[in-house]
Amino acid sequence: GVQLMQKVFSPETSLIRLADSADPSEQDVQRGYMYMFAGGMSAIRNPKAHDNIEIDKNDALRKLYFASMLMYKLDEAERRKWISP
Repeated sequence: GVQLMQKVFSPETSLIRLADSADPSEQDVQRGYMYMFAGGMSAIRNPKAHDNIEIDKNDALRKLYFASMLMYKLDEAERRKWISP
């Protein structure tokens, strides 16, 4: 959940780097994506997983776009070999 996303993407101890952490601006990018991944778990995944919530087509598309953006960033990290073993 949220704690896992914070551990994996933390700028200080990242297991998956989404930006080069050489300067403060890139650390901000890492931190921002950490919050987006954690927020996705908290605001999108958890309510849907724990309750029987129905969403309309447009809401589903917005959530899919958001997830797609996050997955694209993960793919980019993999291409750059920024994922720790």
